Amino acid sequence: MGTCLAGIGTGRILHYDVLKFPIEKYCQLLEEATGKPFSYFRYGVDLICVSLSFILSKAADLPLFVRGGTLMCLVLLSYVIGKAKK
Repeated sequence: MGTCLAGIGTGRILHYDVLKFPIEKYCQLLEEATGKPFSYFRYGVDLICVSLSFILSKAADLPLFVRGGTLMCLVLLSYVIGKAKK
């Protein structure tokens, strides 16, 4: 529920252009340039970040912090932001 609330809040902020978050602004610019949906690029950024975290944890033999909540946010947050932005 918290992820949905955060997504709705972020989406509405982007819709009204009140604040500019770096990742979201970059994804908006890519959306305008290519015509592909915002969530497509946001999912890409999220996948890259989670993958890098996983790879670095395994390569450096560090504890793995990619767990259920991270994966739930990965799937849900970008979708909710994209819907609330419209």
